[in-house]
Amino acid sequence: MLEQKAGILRLLSYYIGNSNISAMKIYGDDRISLVINYMNERLTTNITIRELSSLLHLSPSYFIRYFKEMTGFSPVEYLNNLRIDMAKKLLLNKTMVI
Repeated sequence: MLEQKAGILRLLSYYIGNSNISAMKIYGDDRISLVINYMNERLTTNITIRELSSLLHLSPSYFIRYFKEMTGFSPVEYLNNLRIDMAKKLLLNKTMVI
């Protein structure tokens, strides 16, 4: 039973670790891919909705609705999930020196 749970957790970890790639394939929208790539490249910096919306030349309010329609998450939720995924990877990195 424990081995089964460990296998499921490994699969879940793999899925979460590769979610950005699969998300871009699912959405297939180059504009959303542009925003997601921008987020991934700047995870450790302060990113504003105005900054993201300007990438697509949309108003901030329309951008939020559009992004949520395409991804199922608000831009802030999506960015927070990316940051959580990055934190999980850092915590699992056994070679990291404290």
